[in-house]
Amino acid sequence: MIKWFACAAATFMSAAAALGDGCIPAPTGVNASDNDGCSPVQVEWNWEAGADFRVVRAPVSNPGAAVDVGNGFPPLYDYSAQPGELYYYRVIAIDACGESDPSAPDIGGTGLGTPPPPSWVFASDNQYCDLIVVEWDTSSGAGGYDVYRSENPDFNSATLVASGIYPAYMDYAVSGNVGYYYWVVANDSCGQSGPSQPDIGYSNFGLYITGHPGDAYATENGSAGFGVGISGFGAFQWYKDGSPLYDDGRISGAQSSSLSIFPVYSFDEGNYYCEVYGGCGTQTSNSAHLYVLPEPCTPPNWVSGSSSLCDLIVVEWDTSQSAWSYDLYRGTTPDFGTAQLIANFTMPPFHDTGVQGNIAYYYWVSANLPCGVTPPGGPGIGIAITGPNLTGEPSDVNGIEGDTVTFSIEASDYDGVRWYKDGQPMVEGGRIGGVNSTTLTITGITTADEGDYHAEVEGGCGTVTTGSARLFVEGLPCPADFNGDGGIDGGDVGAFFAAWEAGDADADVNFDGGIDGGDVETFFIAWEAGGCT
Repeated sequence: MIKWFACAAATFMSAAAALGDGCIPAPTGVNASDNDGCSPVQVEWNWEAGADFRVVRAPVSNPGAAVDVGNGFPPLYDYSAQPGELYYYRVIAIDACGESDPSAPDIGGTGLGTPPPPSWVFASDNQYCDLIVVEWDTSSGAGGYDVYRSENPDFNSATLVASGIYPAYMDYAVSGNVGYYYWVVANDSCGQSGPSQPDIGYSNFGLYITGHPGDAYATENGSAGFGVGISGFGAFQWYKDGSPLYDDGRISGAQSSSLSIFPVYSFDEGNYYCEVYGGCGTQTSNSAHLYVLPEPCTPPNWVSGSSSLCDLIVVEWDTSQSAWSYDLYRGTTPDFGTAQLIANFTMPPFHDTGVQGNIAYYYWVSANLPCGVTPPGGPGIGIAITGPNLTGEPSDVNGIEGDTVTFSIEASDYDGVRWYKDGQPMVEGGRIGGVNSTTLTITGITTADEGDYHAEVEGGCGTVTTGSARLFVEGLPCPADFNGDGGIDGGDVGAFFAAWEAGDADADVNFDGGIDGGDVETFFIAWEAGGCT
């Protein structure tokens, strides 16, 4: 072993000079290969006949750690170089005189890079039955390739499915109608490349019928259907009694896994089957029979009557059976035995004006079909709204200031009442009560209350206005001429006190509702004044 230190070339030359005597010149033109792959480092130099040579190397990271590589003539191959490591290579000439000085160094190395990933990967798309074929670029010259597979485009989720192979890879472990992503990794003695870009592939999966249609029963004007189940990809064609079916106004799904027929007619009865076509062949389902039964005479599914119209009920009913006419019955109880036939119609609705307000009516409908007259369907319930109906008008009222007076009306089938004075709506409160009722009350009337009063009555069918009634208001009577003889004298005093002591209502001359000293005071003020002004 030759020892030198990290003094670079000068130190190495000094150490080498101690070994060589300079009898022969140092070799020139030293060249050490730089290999991306893992082949050995090839060292070449200029040489002259009659000399032998010794090659030494030292790591670039540690120039003092030199070792012999071998003796011989160029080229010399260094198989012991570590992949990815760079070395200083020097050559020493040897003859009978001794060894030369070491040559100038050249840097070389091997395995300086792992193989690149394949530049392309191709996975077949429905080209093969129950199989995906994977191929890839091999131009890097790798020693073998690993194939990875996943059902999503994330390499971290991929599974190694083949190792150390060359294309093509045939993947039989696949399912139909599933996309698989494939990556390829290159391998050689220097290491392993990263994964290639993925490619997605599909298998033209073998077609299998997993569910066969079964016999079906349908009534005329009803619906029927058949279905077939498969695994894999496929196209469908349904047949009836050996003839292909096509979608039209009644038939749908003739080229799908589910066949539907609506409405069903008697001639639809027969044998149905489905042929399923796929890339791996064709399969035919079992045959199923459709039995068509005569349409039963069933009543209409529903009958309804309106409940918010004025003096009218609108009756409607189910017409899905396509009857040529319908018989309509009406009753006032839910018992069909009490109902009467009121009309025969080809189509609803029926406007029933022969009804009374706020009474529930029951309706039944029978359909006239080829099978006969159906039982009655229903009942549907309808109610007509009426009113308002005014049965009593307000009357004129006479009163004296301070009196309490009322106006009244009589009405039925109404929703609300509103009183008016001289054409203006009245407001509830204070002396006024019952503004929104059939009786209006005015307490402690004054001359300002005199006027014309009427009411508006609202109902489901509109508003009715009453006639006008007048309130006449007279002033308070003068208590001075209490006995009413036309004179104001002692007779009035006697008559007043007789009534006052008896508690007679006439003695309430101040109209405060009580007979007390206030009435005496009011009487004598007017009597002493000789009357009322």
